[in-house]
Amino acid sequence: MQITQQQQGLMVDGSLMRLHVAQPKPEGRYPGVVFFSDIYQLGEPMLRLANRLAGYGYVVAAPEIFHRLERPGTVLEPGGVLVLADSIQLDDSPTFGAVMENFRRVFHEPYYRDYIADDIDARLSAAGFSGIRAQSHLMTRVWTATKP
Repeated sequence: MQITQQQQGLMVDGSLMRLHVAQPKPEGRYPGVVFFSDIYQLGEPMLRLANRLAGYGYVVAAPEIFHRLERPGTVLEPGGVLVLADSIQLDDSPTFGAVMENFRRVFHEPYYRDYIADDIDARLSAAGFSGIRAQSHLMTRVWTATKP
């Protein structure tokens, strides 16, 4: 389904709160969803998910909920530690390759194949993080990195 998107800025208690609104393009009445972001605020992954929900026939309002604590778009302050726990990568454990490929198919995860082949350490480094460490625990990989 085609969607429309718009970004709005709302003043809430003297603080600017960004709001992403996505909705089906065809005229009509649709159920609504307030889609709260995680610590990454309104980054690309959150926007993709909000837009995907709109494509399924929902009006989605995704506010940046940390607007009172951080300026718009801020994720971590200098010295902050990012902890990311997600799927292992193919290079971490090639023996799980078939399991990871089946996960993508069974759970309809179209981006998973690209993700498991990606170099998360390089991406964290390119984003300016330092002290990058990673450990695998069965099918989970946990990265920690510090924002300078």
